[in-house]
Amino acid sequence: MNETDDLSERNTLLREALRAGDPAGDPTALDVDRLRRRLRAAREEHAARPSWRPWLALGAVAASLAALWLVIAPSRQALPSFAPVRGGASAAAREVARETLASGGEVRQMQFETPGGTRIIWVMAARLD
Repeated sequence: MNETDDLSERNTLLREALRAGDPAGDPTALDVDRLRRRLRAAREEHAARPSWRPWLALGAVAASLAALWLVIAPSRQALPSFAPVRGGASAAAREVARETLASGGEVRQMQFETPGGTRIIWVMAARLD
C-alpha cells in the first residue's frame, strides 16, 4: 500500500504543478483588451525596426561563404585527367572493322567508360543480321 500512497501523492503534486503553470487557468491572462494592447505594442515595435536588418544578416552570410570559397577553392588539387590512348584498339577489333568496311557496310561504334577509367569499345556492323 506504500506504493499506491506514494503514486497518488506524486499524481497530486504533478496536478498542482500543471495547474500552476497553465496559462489558461488565470482568467486575467485571457483579458481581451490586454491582449490587444500587447499586439499593438508588438506591431509598433516591429514597424519601428528598419526593414533592411534581416537583409544585412543574409548579406553577411553570403559574403562569408564567398570569402570562404575564394580561400578554399584555389587550394584544392585538380583531379587527374587521362587522355585516351591512340591506336589502343586490339587486333581483333581492327580486323572486325576492316571486314565490315570491306563488305561495304556501315560501322557502328559503342563506347563504355567506368568511373575508374576502364574503357570498352565495341565496333560492329550497323545492321546485325
